[in-house]
Amino acid sequence: MVSFYPFDGNALDSYYTYNGTLVGGATFTAAGYIRQALLISSITQYVQTSFINVAYQSFTISGWISTTNLINATFFSECSALVARKCLTLGIRNRYLFMDFFGGFNATGTTNLTTSKWFHIAFVYDLVAQQQLIYLNAIVNGQSAAGSTPPFIGTCQPVKIGVSFIGSIDQLSVTNRVKSANEILTEATLIAAFSFNGNLLDSGPNRLTGTGPTSFSNAGRLSQALQLTNTSSLFQMTGLTPAMTSSQPFSISLWLKPQVTLGGSSVLVLSSTNWCMELFGFTSAGGFVFKINGVSSSASNLSNTSWTNLIYTYSLTNGAQFFINGNLVGNLQIVFAAGNSSMTLSIGGRPSSNPACVSGLIASGRYQGLVDELQMFSRELGSTDITALANP
Repeated sequence: MVSFYPFDGNALDSYYTYNGTLVGGATFTAAGYIRQALLISSITQYVQTSFINVAYQSFTISGWISTTNLINATFFSECSALVARKCLTLGIRNRYLFMDFFGGFNATGTTNLTTSKWFHIAFVYDLVAQQQLIYLNAIVNGQSAAGSTPPFIGTCQPVKIGVSFIGSIDQLSVTNRVKSANEILTEATLIAAFSFNGNLLDSGPNRLTGTGPTSFSNAGRLSQALQLTNTSSLFQMTGLTPAMTSSQPFSISLWLKPQVTLGGSSVLVLSSTNWCMELFGFTSAGGFVFKINGVSSSASNLSNTSWTNLIYTYSLTNGAQFFINGNLVGNLQIVFAAGNSSMTLSIGGRPSSNPACVSGLIASGRYQGLVDELQMFSRELGSTDITALANP
């Protein structure tokens, strides 16, 4: 990767090479896709960086956008002259995504965009194929004909981010190679991935940071694992809205090796202000149940001597589906009703400070055991995904 801009209260490049400068009063909003985002509220506002060289090579430029200007909004531009292939413009033209090198070397998306909604966009140039590709929410949405587009050749002009944009930009990245379709799918839909290999760092594209206990076991499913006891603080990950809303599909996968099940415990909980929903945990009798909006599946038994893969998926079409070691064990056709503010994911018990987190079929105790390989997605996983996660 060449540069990455999380826009969390500043325009710094995470690699400290191409740090941006706010122009015209551009600022930030707390309502980003993940944490904060760049906020452009007039046509005179944008972010400027020094020249980022993507000339004569393949590249991928991607990020999240939410805008009210669908006529002529620029996501990223680098223009040394209004001459063929010397003026790079990535953005929206007349409601469609648009990728242009100037002089007729361009590609246009096929989806009529809507305002004030978060979209993941990716603009790819393949030098070998001599082709431009546009992705919208990880699906190819437009492309030039293979062999029709020689490379961008602009030089030595600053980058401008968000010219005439009017809206928010988040998680912008520049890479000097072609990202594969699978990489773009991961970037667009993998919210977080924690391997718990001696730390609470997210290895996913959004670089979230977990908080909580720092006790790890060497007997993990795939190396080390997080060790939780009845006196541990909760593992927590914050800032999950709008990555999770009532209309948004999602999936969560993790590995569990409980040391105590009898007496019960809450394992995985989503919460926000005055809202709380347990996703799974143990009953007082030691049975393991999945839940959605307070409705529980039938109980299953989990081994306390071996690792178990648990996957929870949700979509409006299929409701909540529950998988143990890759096998479907439950399905509840209930609509997920999300909280109205930024959500927190907790592992190990209920957040004690949230009055909405009350006891039910799942007992109120703290989970005691190991947790490994937590992954969270903003899509419903398919059977191939589920099999792969259950058989790493």
